[in-house]
Amino acid sequence: MPEKLKAIRLLRARFGDRVLVTGSCAAPFSAVGLMWSIEESMVLLMTDPGLLREAMDYWLAFYKRYIRAQHAAGAHAIWLGDCNAFSGMVPLNLYREQILPVTRSLVEYAERELGVMVWMHNSEIRPDHVAAHRPLGLSFENVGPAADLDACLAAAAGRPAISGNLDPIEVLWRGTSDAVARETERIMAIGKARGGFVFNTGEMNPREVPEANMDAMMRTAKRLSTL
Repeated sequence: MPEKLKAIRLLRARFGDRVLVTGSCAAPFSAVGLMWSIEESMVLLMTDPGLLREAMDYWLAFYKRYIRAQHAAGAHAIWLGDCNAFSGMVPLNLYREQILPVTRSLVEYAERELGVMVWMHNSEIRPDHVAAHRPLGLSFENVGPAADLDACLAAAAGRPAISGNLDPIEVLWRGTSDAVARETERIMAIGKARGGFVFNTGEMNPREVPEANMDAMMRTAKRLSTL
């Protein structure tokens, strides 16, 4: 964590407000899975919601302090990882009842009290789950490469803005630079038509991505962003 805070300070000193300097942390539910195992956190949803809530509250307090430290170091935004709350793992009713209230407390603290934008990532692909995230008060939500981008943009209705969703494996890593440029153009056309959109990959950027492919994605996205 000290090294990460140092990196944020150096990035902010280098770029100022010309780029979005983003820190990161896990959401409380996903943090419980990292602590006790994903299996245990899923079982607790059904067997002991009270214990699960106590564990999430612990991480809620911890990550409030960590977000505050990243904000003080110069972060404009926080990348909030919550892949364990993905629709393929948690039913919508359990998400709304047990996970959303705690996640909302963390997002509200960052967005309202600190003025730090929150960019949530759980690689979501279902529009109904995207719609369920609207009460969180996020600035952005990144959707997965398998998502119907147009449907997710409609579900979010611009609150939060949706980012995504170029496939980082089959396209960015294993595809040709021409294929990357075409897919970037396709995705940005959907985003521009709907609005409330920030271009991004749908997941991570693998270390193995060829430099030519990364260059094709960035150059195409920058060119289209000004048209």
